[in-house]
Amino acid sequence: MKHRELIILIVFSILTFAYFSFDYLGRLTADPFRPVIRGSDQSFYYFWLRSPLVGGDFDFSDDLIECNTLPMEIRDFFLQQEKTDLGLVANKYGIGWAISSLPWYLLADLYVVMNQEPGIDYERDGFSPPYQFTIFIGQYLYAFLGLIASYLLARSWFSRAASLFGVFGIWIISFLPYYQIIDVSMSHNLVFSCLAGSWLLTRKIELGQSGYMIWVALGVLTGLAVLARYQAVIMLIYPFGIALKELLTFERKKLLGISLCVLSGLILIILQMLAWLAVYGKPILYTYTNEGFDFLEPEILNILFSPLHGLFYWHPGLLFGLIFCLFMLYKMRHAAFIMMVASLLITVYINASWYCWWFGASFGSRAFEGALIVMMLGLAWGFEQLKQNKYAKYCLELVVLCLGFWNVGLMFFVRKGVLPLEEPVSWIEMLDLFLSHLTTEF
Repeated sequence: MKHRELIILIVFSILTFAYFSFDYLGRLTADPFRPVIRGSDQSFYYFWLRSPLVGGDFDFSDDLIECNTLPMEIRDFFLQQEKTDLGLVANKYGIGWAISSLPWYLLADLYVVMNQEPGIDYERDGFSPPYQFTIFIGQYLYAFLGLIASYLLARSWFSRAASLFGVFGIWIISFLPYYQIIDVSMSHNLVFSCLAGSWLLTRKIELGQSGYMIWVALGVLTGLAVLARYQAVIMLIYPFGIALKELLTFERKKLLGISLCVLSGLILIILQMLAWLAVYGKPILYTYTNEGFDFLEPEILNILFSPLHGLFYWHPGLLFGLIFCLFMLYKMRHAAFIMMVASLLITVYINASWYCWWFGASFGSRAFEGALIVMMLGLAWGFEQLKQNKYAKYCLELVVLCLGFWNVGLMFFVRKGVLPLEEPVSWIEMLDLFLSHLTTEF
């Protein structure tokens, strides 16, 4: 069968998505109900949405008191922290994730309002199962669209088979499935999808498809990506570079398109400034108090190879993506690839310079969501180059499949609560989990 290993890879990826999504959303029907939005980062992303819609303000103390997404001791911790100049609980995160979840929140709210009958006890509080269910379904849709956008981006350069292998190959061996299926209340899924979509639109503009709606959509996606994670701005070198190139043509249609792009993105930025104004009393500020970068001593080796969430330590197959994308850059020397790889390398430096380079509790090095798109293109290019050597191609497919099974196994151990996400885990410890699980289960 032609592309047999590729078909196995795609089917395996789909089954992985199905298994973990049904397993995780099953928490909503458990007795007692267990929220799927949980954790401090996730809760504060959500508070930007819940607070004005339920409380009519940006006083997050009410959300902390009423939420079921945090243990009581964590809630008390945040309630006791120093307040903003307006006397409110601080929220250092951007509003991007909240904006993306707004339509799904409203859909759940409509359902709750229309089903106020005896025996149905869903509260209109933003925390009950209907809200968490629709929000997660919405995030799953964004995950799907992000992968489709990544495939179409790769397809603009490579064959169908190579593009599918590049996208699904990097996906199944990376941290991305965890943040697109299990922990989608973090921002990484949204950031990945927005960046993939913005790069696809940029590629269309580069190929001459510069309609006004494309420019508007590009502004929305880039703005949403930055508001979901401020660091995402690093991955916008490619869109910015192409927009600058189009701007320098001084063509009236292109100038209007770029203006619409800037305007649509600026509207989102203004919303963020208004949110800061409501909470901090200032429209522009640095919200990560006492957290910063040490650009003179970046932990580059650690962030790549440390057992404490090192990018290539936890997901060694990503090295194929990096190596292939560097060769791709050398062989093709396309301006787009130069800008993409530049974004990847700068991301490594920026992440390594962050004071908490391991990024707290994490499944691998979760701060590289945008860099995965570059690696997907690199793996697609590598697959394309090896298609004439069936043995080399077969070996690459086999290695990716094996690493995919390994990665899904690690996700399974996280769900079982036996693989910690807040401390270093060596390959020996990971292997021991596999062996002990096999001997216990079978």
